[in-house]
Amino acid sequence: MPYHEPPKICPVCKEKANFKFIQDYQNEWGKWSLFECSKCEVQFWMPFKAPGYKRYEEYKKYLDKLDIISRNNCKWMVKKLWNMNQFFKQPPYKNSKGKKLLDLGCGTGEFLVVAQNLGYKVYGVDFNKYAVEIARNYLGLKNVFQEDIFNFLENRKSEFDVITGFEIFEHVDEPKKFLELIYRALKPNGYLILSFPNRNRYWGKIDEKIEDWDFPPLHLTRWNLKTAVRFIENNSFEVIIKKKQIPMNYFLGKMRKNIEALIKIFRREKRNNFNNPITQIRKDIGIQKFKITRFFIVSIAKCIFFIPALLLFYFFKFEGVGLYILARKK
Repeated sequence: MPYHEPPKICPVCKEKANFKFIQDYQNEWGKWSLFECSKCEVQFWMPFKAPGYKRYEEYKKYLDKLDIISRNNCKWMVKKLWNMNQFFKQPPYKNSKGKKLLDLGCGTGEFLVVAQNLGYKVYGVDFNKYAVEIARNYLGLKNVFQEDIFNFLENRKSEFDVITGFEIFEHVDEPKKFLELIYRALKPNGYLILSFPNRNRYWGKIDEKIEDWDFPPLHLTRWNLKTAVRFIENNSFEVIIKKKQIPMNYFLGKMRKNIEALIKIFRREKRNNFNNPITQIRKDIGIQKFKITRFFIVSIAKCIFFIPALLLFYFFKFEGVGLYILARKK
């Protein structure tokens, strides 16, 4: 028997449906049951309730960026993030000068700095007070606010040319209302960019205990490309670009982290509570040497593994960690 009973109405599409039980999950914060809706086919956790801003205030991972974060390093930091890179590879506007862009769940604001350098007038909102303080104090972003994203959007109407939400949609407990508020906040023919964790990801099927980031209380829904596109299109948007990440990027990232961790073994400096091996290496050898070292590690790995692994992943139809969608307001 699951920890919780399924709802009568789907909390995602708001339709009466049948619900398939997928799995139970528990941690120090509680117990949840995962179901799949027969109508929208989205998977969701019960109880379907976001933990609130106080839970996000406790999330201090952003503090390990303090030794490297600066406006000069933002492009380099964003470049290694697959979802944000898709935005810059195929931007919604060829001429972005003067366009207003809002990033929901903006974190420490590196993406906003890169977008600002391209001419956008940038705005951001995030729950996490540490992230917002870094965006303001280290990157000089004035229009970044610590606020509930629903409250922030409630007061906006036809204001933004572009609204982005990288890995934010799975956090909200009112996804339909969330899209409605975004729709209202966008100007006519404005663009919405979203990225999601891919529930069909290959690595997640063999690595769930390690990749515990895709569980409640922070993540409430699970999507694949089909369900994400259909949900967005059913809520007054036209999907223009849809992409699945190739798991090769995840594979190279794992390899890079393991190599960097091995380097750390040969160094004896102490690390503070928020440092991981990668953070410590950056401090030990300096940011510029770290960039060069990582570039060579990734280049060698690509030369040796990329082509055969790419063919293998395509042959077996393995999917990566991320999904990316660019849609236009109808």
